[in-house]
Amino acid sequence: MNFEQKDIFEEERFNQIEIEKERIVGKEFENCEFSKCSFIGSEFLRCKFNECVFDNCVISGAKFDGCTFLDIKFVNSKVLGIDWTKTFSVNHLKFKESQLNYSNFRFLKLPKLSVVNCEAKEVDFIGAEIPEADFSGTNLEGSVFSKTNLSKANFKKATNLSIDFRTNNIKKAKFLMADAINLLNSLDIIIDD
Repeated sequence: MNFEQKDIFEEERFNQIEIEKERIVGKEFENCEFSKCSFIGSEFLRCKFNECVFDNCVISGAKFDGCTFLDIKFVNSKVLGIDWTKTFSVNHLKFKESQLNYSNFRFLKLPKLSVVNCEAKEVDFIGAEIPEADFSGTNLEGSVFSKTNLSKANFKKATNLSIDFRTNNIKKAKFLMADAINLLNSLDIIIDD
């Protein structure tokens, strides 16, 4: 696929495209679907993605400097090592049954971020504003929350969760009883039955 042929792509379906270590500049993707595509180590500069779906895609080590993402869904995809802080704007991201390990959301404002039934290992959420986020069923092993707004977030059935409730806003967040007890780990206390 040669994205150089035009600047705006609307309602297009991209299937099994493999683009590795290429640079794509100033393109707009409106209501497009990417299926079984691979963008390993690629660089997207000042591109716009609006109401797009990435299904069964591999987006590993890609850069999105100056890009805009609005209403984007990643389904069954590997979205690994992405530094979302380098984007121009990000709103309404949804990840379902995907991997987003080693990603960076530090200090971003992403209300209602959805990361459902995913693997989100070693993800940086420091200082992020993510009220009403949905992390249900997600493995959060090694992910870091500090000075993070997690008010009204859903952590039901999330695993390997480590949150210090003294340094994060977790007001009205939802946990299963067993997971709520794990919050006490940050107090370094011993609980006997």
